[in-house]
Amino acid sequence: MSNFTLELEAMAGTSIEDVISEAKDLAGRLGIAYVKFDFNGVSMSIRQRSDVKEAADKFREALRKSHKFVVA
Repeated sequence: MSNFTLELEAMAGTSIEDVISEAKDLAGRLGIAYVKFDFNGVSMSIRQRSDVKEAADKFREALRKSHKFVVA
């Protein structure tokens, strides 16, 4: 796996779970460390081994606590 990252732009109306799944898939297919994206004001970094449900839960917690960055 490389140390590269890729930035992804989430389309309006997409669920957080779908964006996380796509980011996870891209990281795996491209063999990169992280795929990054912003979603509703929270910056997310997703690895190929990230758990979609866990990452979505961390996102929702970040929204509640006004955190701006999540690594999953």
